[in-house]
Amino acid sequence: MQINKKITLLILFLFVMLSIVLAVYLKFRINQNQIYFENLKKQQEQIVKTALSTKANVAKTLVFDYTYWDEVVDYIEQKKDKEWENTILATIIPTYKTNAVWVLNMNRTNIYHANNVNDSVDIALNPEKEIFDLLDKNHFIHFFKKTNHGIIEIHGATAHPSNDIERKTPPRGYFFIGQLYDTAYLRQLTALTNCNLDIVDNDTVNPEDKSQIRTVIPLFDSFNNNISYLIFTKKYNNIENLYKISIFYFVSLIIAVILSLILLYFSLNQWVNKPLGEIMNSLSN
Repeated sequence: MQINKKITLLILFLFVMLSIVLAVYLKFRINQNQIYFENLKKQQEQIVKTALSTKANVAKTLVFDYTYWDEVVDYIEQKKDKEWENTILATIIPTYKTNAVWVLNMNRTNIYHANNVNDSVDIALNPEKEIFDLLDKNHFIHFFKKTNHGIIEIHGATAHPSNDIERKTPPRGYFFIGQLYDTAYLRQLTALTNCNLDIVDNDTVNPEDKSQIRTVIPLFDSFNNNISYLIFTKKYNNIENLYKISIFYFVSLIIAVILSLILLYFSLNQWVNKPLGEIMNSLSN
């Protein structure tokens, strides 16, 4: 076999081997980038869930504390007057920065309702029978509802005497708190999560690009039907830069390999093939 062909085969062999090495390197970088991306995604999801839990726990604690209290039971059973109502119930909304309060008796009749939204009819609770059935069984309920003012988050509980924190006695009434997902509340969630926030009916937003992470939180009504989504979006410039750097290094390596093989080919021809050819010609003569 001619020396020139051997050199060509050697170069081809080196090219194949180096291509395999580059493919392994590219796969490694892609996996590293994906691991980094997934870690950021989990971190953002945890931040979002923590923010939502922090806000929701205020309402949960409020509902829990107000529903094992003799005075609330007395009010429901009409043993407390308007003065108590104005002193206790009327201060809940401004004190706890919520939007609506409902108190119902065992006949499931609304005996107290207040909100800080002008259209009181629009955010009327109007609970279905199934809600009371669930409350009578589980004592607590949490769901979302659509209104003309936006999504409202509702926490509810059965009312019991002060000595029944475990709620073993029959319910004496029902107590609900509502938090509107209005502009002010969404602004608070945006500040807590450092994300852009949208409420959509369907999760049809375009998938995140390489530098953007989306956290999707579904919202469910009292029948466990999905009614809306909270979409938290944040752009991470370092992710985009990471992908650009990986591509730059990979392309640079390919160019370096090709140039090195070309240089090796011509060098071998110049320093090996050509001198050997001259020697062979001299011997032949």
